[in-house]
Amino acid sequence: MDLAVVGYHFEDWDNAIHVLRGLPSDYDAFATSIWTRNPPINREELRSLLLSEEKIVYRRRQIAAIRMCPEAASNFSSPVQQPQQCPWPI
Repeated sequence: MDLAVVGYHFEDWDNAIHVLRGLPSDYDAFATSIWTRNPPINREELRSLLLSEEKIVYRRRQIAAIRMCPEAASNFSSPVQQPQQCPWPI
């Protein structure tokens, strides 16, 4: 089957490969699901799913930071704001 006939473009998969390889380990499960997807993902779907996964990863990081340093909880007001370090070494 010719993939171009069904609307798939190789540059979409090439871009996906570069994006997936550049993700931190927090995204391993996400990346695996994209790698094994059939049919391959297109650019728009990857962007949408990646934005959703980014919110999930951010929330996991928030929870982990709060567990390690409850005083840091007030530092997480928006996804773009970076948490401050805990006032004592952990």
